[in-house]
Amino acid sequence: MSSDEESRGLEFVQYFRITPENLRNSVGTSPQQQGKPQPPLEKEYDPNIELIDLPPIDTIKTKDIKLRDAIIHRRSIRNFTEEPPTIDELSWLLYATQGIQSTHEVGTIWVTRVNNCRATLRPVVSGGAIHPFETYLLIRNCKGLKKGLYRYIASRHKLFSIDQSEDINERISKGCLNQTGKNAPILFIWTAIPSRSTWHYGDLGYWAIYVDIGHVSQQLYLAAEDVGDGVCTIAWYDADALEEALDVDGSNEYIVLTAAVGKRPEIIIDP
Repeated sequence: MSSDEESRGLEFVQYFRITPENLRNSVGTSPQQQGKPQPPLEKEYDPNIELIDLPPIDTIKTKDIKLRDAIIHRRSIRNFTEEPPTIDELSWLLYATQGIQSTHEVGTIWVTRVNNCRATLRPVVSGGAIHPFETYLLIRNCKGLKKGLYRYIASRHKLFSIDQSEDINERISKGCLNQTGKNAPILFIWTAIPSRSTWHYGDLGYWAIYVDIGHVSQQLYLAAEDVGDGVCTIAWYDADALEEALDVDGSNEYIVLTAAVGKRPEIIIDP
């Protein structure tokens, strides 16, 4: 690493350090503090579009494994069995990672002392209850669901089809480079809408996004254990190719992480 590269890296780290000065300069001057309207809690979609029902959470059978066992057995699984995951399992994984349990009008938030913002409560943690992510799915082989590209509507716990063209798998696979996601039965693709975070945190919102996606991915790993699925999160991809396939602009909405999902083998070889 050159001295210039090291200098830029250290500058980046210093910029996003959580210090009283950075909090004052970032959160203290955020759009929320300036009285600007809060961005929508969920990306808009055509209200006339046909939504696909997902099985209700209370009807899904899981293994009810102990949290201790799920933590101990968690592994990144790169090879899956030929058995496809089911739409029931997918419903559980979506709910566990981004499902909306309730929406609240939030009073004073201790960091900003600004009133009257809306927040969603979900099974996964997010700083400020902001949840800046949208979930897209490439379905290659899932029992109960056609192949294609979908988006999850967390507020309704439903899906809608984005693209079922013959080449969508090829275009997404191209963006996966040579990683596990290239052939996984299901590929989760999370995008971030940074304005949700920066509205509350200012520039520190960009830092918060990458903290929060770690919570989401770990939740996927643990939830998958309870339905016999395996997961491998993948942060090595061609963002331009994936964002083009998803029709997002890479600025107001951009990809932050992908995850391959399938049925895990009984014997775990990959540590």
